[in-house]
Amino acid sequence: MESFEKNNENYNLACALTTAFAAASETGSLFLSSGCANPTWLNYLTTCHIVLLDKNTLCQTYEQAFSLSKKEANSSRQVFPPRSINMISGPSRTADIEQTLTLGAHGPIELIILIYTSESTD
Repeated sequence: MESFEKNNENYNLACALTTAFAAASETGSLFLSSGCANPTWLNYLTTCHIVLLDKNTLCQTYEQAFSLSKKEANSSRQVFPPRSINMISGPSRTADIEQTLTLGAHGPIELIILIYTSESTD
């Protein structure tokens, strides 16, 4: 993967790959934290958003997801909470304009979640 700085060229990306630190089954939400390797603007400015999610970070509730994030931050000596945490449940949608459903009103039109299994550190 290639790292790059935010500039006008990058605002026209068709697809972005980011990572989620957890997911909560109670709402089907992904939890993404901001940082150098996971710029927040990638969550919103592309047509297609691909998110990597470790199967070991699947949680039932929001509280468990935040607890997992805090535990991870403490073990890696990072600041908790990060500058921002975004909770994403799918492409944004609205039917405000002439009652016509519009996908991607405030972000990507397509959300792809790739779930992988890593060795548990517990």
